[in-house]
Amino acid sequence: MNNFTQIAHHKQIYLDKATKEIWKQVQTEQELEWLAREISIVISDILTFVDMIHECDNRHNFLAATEEDYPFDQMQKEIEELSEEALDFAKHLVSLAHKFEQQGSEVDNLQCLKKTIAELNWMLKRDNSVYESEGYKKLTEETIREYRAGMLEEWPK
Repeated sequence: MNNFTQIAHHKQIYLDKATKEIWKQVQTEQELEWLAREISIVISDILTFVDMIHECDNRHNFLAATEEDYPFDQMQKEIEELSEEALDFAKHLVSLAHKFEQQGSEVDNLQCLKKTIAELNWMLKRDNSVYESEGYKKLTEETIREYRAGMLEEWPK
């Protein structure tokens, strides 16, 4: 493990413990209002964690271009795993935050966290929204028409 990912791994361990503890509190507490502030704090920590991952990725790409024996595949896998963890933490906290909002408590940074989830999905190549766009649907329909009419020799790849 490289030095620049060590801090991110420590943050990952903290976030894992914090989200598990909050979940435990949510399961056992009847009055949840005080936990809304704690969730807001952990959301801020997750946003910072994602920033750390971005910085690790930037450094990773720099080192890959400047160091001859850089273990690119190993570090790429490690950064992707950190991103997966961040995505899992974020999704879990969004679901918890919705529970609090249903009870009338406000959770800070929730919209920013939702935006971060979309960015992480995109980074991890899980964002399929382009396939649902009007432009893609129109292009697909046009291609199907051309293919059926014999205007295309083979289906585009």
